[in-house]
Amino acid sequence: MPFRCLRGAAIALILAAGAAHSAEFCAATTNMIRQALATAGSNGEADIVRIVIGTYTPTTGSIAFPYSTSENHALTIEGGYTFGCGLRVDDADLTVLSGGGARPVMRIESNGSGAVTVRNLGIKDGESSGHGAGLDIDGPGLPFFVGFTGSINVERVAFLFNRTSDDAGGMYLATRDGSITVRGNLFAFNRCSGDNCALQIHSGAAEPINVRFGGNTVTLNTCNLGASACNSGGARFTGQQNLLLYDNLFALHGGGDISLQNPAVTAALYYNNYEVMIGSADDEVGSLNVSNPGFVDALGEDFRLQSTSPLRNQGNAPYALPSVDLDGHPRIIESAPDLGAYESLDILFADDFDG
Repeated sequence: MPFRCLRGAAIALILAAGAAHSAEFCAATTNMIRQALATAGSNGEADIVRIVIGTYTPTTGSIAFPYSTSENHALTIEGGYTFGCGLRVDDADLTVLSGGGARPVMRIESNGSGAVTVRNLGIKDGESSGHGAGLDIDGPGLPFFVGFTGSINVERVAFLFNRTSDDAGGMYLATRDGSITVRGNLFAFNRCSGDNCALQIHSGAAEPINVRFGGNTVTLNTCNLGASACNSGGARFTGQQNLLLYDNLFALHGGGDISLQNPAVTAALYYNNYEVMIGSADDEVGSLNVSNPGFVDALGEDFRLQSTSPLRNQGNAPYALPSVDLDGHPRIIESAPDLGAYESLDILFADDFDG
């Protein structure tokens, strides 16, 4: 396979054999990640950007990690790789993209139809005057979704301490076609002055798109101090979409945990925990209303469930979750998945301590 190098062998580009070429980047510094994204936007290929374990905080630029394209090729960005990208460790805490409290973390702007996947990362400390201070995936211009018709997959990403003076501090996703899948993620301590401080998912389609939101922990997302127009810390779903919400843990928000734009959003809820929903579901099974989830140490950013949590083994939706949780542990250990992004490991060690 031929290799190209950017900045003297910093990033290896691997051209796969066959009619459909793909480019693979292994990035181990902030500049390497930015260069990989810049190259990927116009190289005429599907792209995979693999990021080596570490914390990456740019000190220049209006966006920490920008990507822009008019092509119709897929983009995958994933963290957790050892040096050289020969091995991936499935622990989202090990690879962190940060805005340093000064700029948005990642904006993926596409005027094409290529699918976008972001996984196995921490996205933290974004600061923005627009939506999605942590992660923003949509099209260029106004309205926000113009041009982008691709599918989106966000899996096993920890969104922490992202802040905006607009809506959706943690994440904003929008497309005019395709589908959107968000599974196994954590949204915590994100802030906003508008609404939906954790996230917003929007469909710009004339006909409903499929949106699946499963196995996520959405908690302690709050309004900025003095933001009088803000009344919802949780997640909002807007535009024409068929929405499946399953095995999620929503808790500890001011205002709504879940906000549905009815009648555009047709929603089915299966085995979720939440306190307040704005709007109404078309189908609902197994919902819980637990105000204290029993986190190990929420203020210490440990959102795993204690052994006594009433939300353990409460998931039961017939839809797929990632094979591992946010820490890389097996997703289902006992009879059913725990609600949220983490699976308790207590059962694995019971024999060792009981013996």
